[in-house]
Amino acid sequence: KNFTDNTPYWWNDKHEKLLTEKEEATTAWHQARPGRDRRAAKCSMLKINRLVRKHEQSLRTKSWRRFCDDFKDARQLCALSKRSRGGSSVPAFKDMEGKACSTDKQKAEGFNNAHAQIGNKKTKTTEFQDRVNTMMDEKKSQWRDQGWCPTEKIFSDRKLLVYISKLKEKSAPGLDGVSNVLLKNLSKLTVLHMARLFQLAFSAGVCPDYWRLSTLFPITKSRSVTTALHLRPIALTSNLGKLFERVLNDYLVEYLVSENLIPDQQHGFLRGVPIAVTRWISDWLRARRHVTRIKSTVSSSKFHAKGVPQGTVLSPVLF
Repeated sequence: KNFTDNTPYWWNDKHEKLLTEKEEATTAWHQARPGRDRRAAKCSMLKINRLVRKHEQSLRTKSWRRFCDDFKDARQLCALSKRSRGGSSVPAFKDMEGKACSTDKQKAEGFNNAHAQIGNKKTKTTEFQDRVNTMMDEKKSQWRDQGWCPTEKIFSDRKLLVYISKLKEKSAPGLDGVSNVLLKNLSKLTVLHMARLFQLAFSAGVCPDYWRLSTLFPITKSRSVTTALHLRPIALTSNLGKLFERVLNDYLVEYLVSENLIPDQQHGFLRGVPIAVTRWISDWLRARRHVTRIKSTVSSSKFHAKGVPQGTVLSPVLF
């Protein structure tokens, strides 16, 4: 089928029929009575949704393979790929000082500086934040004097193997380059040593520097991009750090629920958290940095002092 404004080139009659069935299943779910009928309607709707996604992916894959088969020389496909990327993935814009950013290096630095200015902007709650920072500095000094903290063992090789098996292979890595594919292919002996290192870092209340580093990818949020404020960041963090966070997050949520420490009307309030968790999270939040990456160009790092970091596992429960 030829490409038109309303239908993509991979479209066919079977896919159109599936979409019609999807709309009918959704309508039936909304109109079903609460109880058994609605549950059955929801199962039918989810089933047809999976079929639609699977069929669309299959059509896209077949179409791309046919397109690639038309090239007699692999160099032609490589040249087409380079031309399709154009001169830059991010349009030119002005930074917070009004300077033009046209090259990838200028854009990366300009957007990173703008994000740092917004993240470190003073607000009306500055006095409260200063008191909290002073209190945390005193606590950290006490923790350093205390040294190692006796903690419950929450990291084991068996537990890590379960979490690793659930990792999505297509998730992009952070700046350290550790992919989920690499983690899923680790030997059991390596996972055992990793569990011991995780437990040591947790007991010592220490977070590696790379786990506190976020890589920002600017995405346009409006048709007309003139300043850095017209771009929004997508943050990537270390997959290895997120594996650590997943185990700690489940432990933290289970502890809070079992101790009834989360009120029904206020899900973001944490109190009575074990000292070992507080120590590690405070170090995890300390001196967080971010860089901006555009293609192969990476900006210098900037500190981000406020809020919980984007793209991490612990952020929702901490918020």
